[in-house]
Amino acid sequence: MSLIQDRIMEELRKWRKKPLFGFYARPSRNRQGVRDMKNWECGIPGKAGTMWEGGLFKMLMIFPDGRLTLLQFTQNNPDQS
Repeated sequence: MSLIQDRIMEELRKWRKKPLFGFYARPSRNRQGVRDMKNWECGIPGKAGTMWEGGLFKMLMIFPDGRLTLLQFTQNNPDQS
């Protein structure tokens, strides 16, 4: 495993020990079902008491060469979880 992948795994371990309620971040899975550490699915909950309350704002984090270079919000559909 590369130095970058080691760092990402370390951050994932920290996240799992002390997650933030309602937030999620996890590696995507490729067609074979193997975790792809360069592509992550994430979600940020809307803050209570604001117009975003109850929303879940999904995004993709892409690490093409080992560092964060692309952050893309995905369309939020309230009918899907």
